[in-house]
Amino acid sequence: MSEEYVGVEQAAEVLGYSKRTIYKKLRKGDIPGQKVDTKTGKKWQIKKSDLKSPPTIKNEVVEVREKEEKLSKEELVEIFQQRDQELINKIDNLEEQLQEVNKKLDQKQDNPVKKFLRWLFY
Repeated sequence: MSEEYVGVEQAAEVLGYSKRTIYKKLRKGDIPGQKVDTKTGKKWQIKKSDLKSPPTIKNEVVEVREKEEKLSKEELVEIFQQRDQELINKIDNLEEQLQEVNKKLDQKQDNPVKKFLRWLFY
């Protein structure tokens, strides 16, 4: 049995994205696809079966599905505390990276980027 394929426009309709977003996701590898030669040039081809179950995580927003058991208040608090700690760690990491960039910029006295960043943030 041969696999059915769709183009970018059909994939956008199925997943509820714009064509531009589909192109971006194809280039990043978020959506599996392949480029094929046609009479009018190369075009993306996506397996129809790959579109039946769209991703459940988009931009770190998790799809919530109904559970038969409700979570207790303590379990919810623990989940939120873990997520908060992850975010705090990410912020700390970004602050460290920013400090490293600032140190490198300080080494260059009359750097226009440094002047712009000082103007922007201070």
